[in-house]
Amino acid sequence: DAYARLTGNIGVCAVTAGPGLTNAMTAIVNARMAEVPIIVLAGATSMILKGRGSLQDIDQQALVKSAVKSQTTLKCVKDIIPAILGAAKVAASYNPAPGPVFLEFPLDVLWPRSMAETMIASGGPSQRGLSAYLQRWYLNKYVDSIFGQYFEGSPEAAIPRPSSHKMVEVARPVASPSVVARVAKLLYKAKRPVIVVGSQAAQDVAHLGQLREALILLQVPVWVSGMCRGLFGTSSNSPQMVHMRGAALKEADLVIIAGTPLDFRLNYGRSVNAKATLVVCNSNKDLLKKNSDMRAANQYLHGCPSHFLRDLAMVVTRKSRKPAWPEWTATCREREAQREKEI
Repeated sequence: DAYARLTGNIGVCAVTAGPGLTNAMTAIVNARMAEVPIIVLAGATSMILKGRGSLQDIDQQALVKSAVKSQTTLKCVKDIIPAILGAAKVAASYNPAPGPVFLEFPLDVLWPRSMAETMIASGGPSQRGLSAYLQRWYLNKYVDSIFGQYFEGSPEAAIPRPSSHKMVEVARPVASPSVVARVAKLLYKAKRPVIVVGSQAAQDVAHLGQLREALILLQVPVWVSGMCRGLFGTSSNSPQMVHMRGAALKEADLVIIAGTPLDFRLNYGRSVNAKATLVVCNSNKDLLKKNSDMRAANQYLHGCPSHFLRDLAMVVTRKSRKPAWPEWTATCREREAQREKEI
């Protein structure tokens, strides 16, 4: 989880069957809610012993169903690489948001073929007769179905190579330039604008520096939350405020919420001045209009919050006319200083 958040890559965790997976469930649900792309690999009892009281045998697929974007049980060796590549694509994709995927590996898929033959095929009845013959035939066919051409002693050309498979790059949704231009006009008309930036803006790890510079260029009072905390570091010209967000939201005439939903953290939208123009940008289309029945936005943008804010700064800074909110920024800074003294 931490690796995925800090690098922008896909995180991977491996857990043992049964209690290993149950212990990981809180982290998996957290990754789903935080939109973190991870692949969860879990062992499982041998497929041939499923449901027979094998060690640590539980219905793992049912357990994870509500917490993951997709789930698969690997039933043969040839499916391993395609399944992992497919899982990576689903984990990273914005349909509607990045999140965890689950791959279950039964023991008989993980064993070397020689061990599978020893544990399964050689475990058949040693007696003679049609019944014993049919059981041995079935077990041998079962092992063949798992390994196919991929087994110890195969020619090198028959072994699947990761380089022979291509990972499809996943694109982030981007707000249309016309809508960004519309928001820029709203911003120039505003006298008391506020920007709230949430964790989604930090998903674009490669452009965190550009995001910081864009917000510094805008010089709109900004409050950050979640993974965007620390975005400005010790920048002396940072527009970031730490305190008195509630008061600012109640007085603002334009509020831009980028990368966080209107949930309990913003009192379901009721923290925002009812008369203010509200702009909401979210990369998760399922969260974009969350609680719109309690506080509807004037403008919704489905797209990467970081990309939107960078584009917004580019449009606004092209204008020769100076913005009309320096006094508002000064007021927010005075309140910030006063609150710092109080605490």
